[in-house]
Amino acid sequence: MWWKVVKPESTDEIRKMMLSFDRKSVSSEIGNFIREVFRESRARRIFVGLSGGVDSATTLKLAVDSVGKKNVLVLIMPHHGITSPKDLEDAYMLVDKFDVEYVTVEMADMCSLVKHRLAPYIEINTKTYGNIIARMRMITLYAFANSMGGIVAGTSDKSERLIGYFTKWGDAAADFFPIMDLYKTQVRILAKNIGVPQEITDKPSSPGLWRGHTAEGELGLSYETIDIILFAMYELGIPASRLTEIDGISERDVQHVLGMIKNTEHKRRLIYPKVQHLITKR
Repeated sequence: MWWKVVKPESTDEIRKMMLSFDRKSVSSEIGNFIREVFRESRARRIFVGLSGGVDSATTLKLAVDSVGKKNVLVLIMPHHGITSPKDLEDAYMLVDKFDVEYVTVEMADMCSLVKHRLAPYIEINTKTYGNIIARMRMITLYAFANSMGGIVAGTSDKSERLIGYFTKWGDAAADFFPIMDLYKTQVRILAKNIGVPQEITDKPSSPGLWRGHTAEGELGLSYETIDIILFAMYELGIPASRLTEIDGISERDVQHVLGMIKNTEHKRRLIYPKVQHLITKR
């Protein structure tokens, strides 16, 4: 049975296992991966969409450290009236701190035009418009990449992939994904280790697809809870039916996570580009 391999008694033990990975080794592996993809693609630049959140900040810092700041271009893509002033301020703080070139492209006009053109045929609700914003950002990234001979770095993490918290052909579309084998809580730890400011690493996650949008508000659970359940299932091999035997894991939370996984299976059928696979179980 599963506890002959590992027997975590509590969520604290699982958290300790999840965060006990070698930060230096992992950042080195990801750096080698980025350099290999960059070299093989014969690209002139890596393009990173920077939101001001921990995932995009970590991806940016790893890219700059791996191929040099001259080979990275950041796109900051706010939507007037939706993107919070704090997120925009944080994005500018990051490009200044990492001394990397950037371009700001306002999304409101482009996205509003799409909404206006489609409005006679379908109802554009908040979520639909949010997905339009996510896809328009990826269109913008690829327009720059295509015109300047570059490749797009995806910024999604493993937590988002497993629960399907991404937009098809939006943030799910990129040429490679440096941090997609790290859970959100692991990304936060790695980010601190490579020099991402603490105000970013500790900042609540937000896709910023509508006003006041937060990830945990939409998901209904904290990433810490989600990650502990995901890590227990996918890395420790604990059957979902036995998770509630672990102190601190509730049946309600397990069913909530399982529901997210089941309801988003169609998203994971997409063919993903290159992902850096890491060994971060210990």
